[in-house]
Amino acid sequence: MKRDWKAMTLYLPDREMKALDEMAVELGMTKTGVIRQAFRRHQSLESIRARGGEIIVKFPGEETSRELLVV
Repeated sequence: MKRDWKAMTLYLPDREMKALDEMAVELGMTKTGVIRQAFRRHQSLESIRARGGEIIVKFPGEETSRELLVV
């Protein structure tokens, strides 16, 4: 199976690049891997929202849950 790959250059402010670097180390991934994972997660959340679904966050030990707003 042939894959068609496209290249992209991304310029980030220092603060965002530092956060990306830290996430990559924390997750044991490349920066590209972190960005791809974030993209896939965003797509999943948007798909749920587009179908009228709700995204709920509940923390252990808390009685109430919170709706996660996806912008």
